Amino acid sequence: MRAARARLPKWSAALIGLMVFGVDQWSKMLVDASFGPGQQRRGVELIGDFFEIRYVANRGAAFGVLRGEAVLLSLLAVAMTIGLGVYFWRLRPAPAASTIGVGLILGGAIGNLADRVRLGFVVDFISVGAWPTFNLADSAITVGVVALMIGVLQEDAHQSSARVQRDGPAASAGSGQSLDG
Repeated sequence: MRAARARLPKWSAALIGLMVFGVDQWSKMLVDASFGPGQQRRGVELIGDFFEIRYVANRGAAFGVLRGEAVLLSLLAVAMTIGLGVYFWRLRPAPAASTIGVGLILGGAIGNLADRVRLGFVVDFISVGAWPTFNLADSAITVGVVALMIGVLQEDAHQSSARVQRDGPAASAGSGQSLDG
């Protein structure tokens, strides 16, 4: 007997995305109010200089690439967001990991896009060691990509298992003939 696969309604992705967007924007407003332009302090060390919260205006993409290309980055973010959304909604029911992943990615992408449109840059504030400073939207996108990959692998394994059950083990192994005759 096969175990039931966990699924979430597709609208869950939109709810997750809205929550990520809200928490991301709220965290950036707090950092801006505490450490942004015009504030006396630019950040606070939490674990020495290894882990700190500090305000950074990122005018590029991840790791500062494409610095100063806000319009291009915004257009790419819009295109990718629409593309991922359309792809996801056209899929048949997806594993829960895929639904969660898409919600995290969309919420993070829209959070950073909102910064670019409103400010002309993205507010980053989490600094860990030598890693480039990032924000909650970046984290959501990263975790979302991993969750989406897990969902795709789950779906692939499920389809392979269904094919074996439907066609028998020989069908999944090819023609069933060995190479040596």
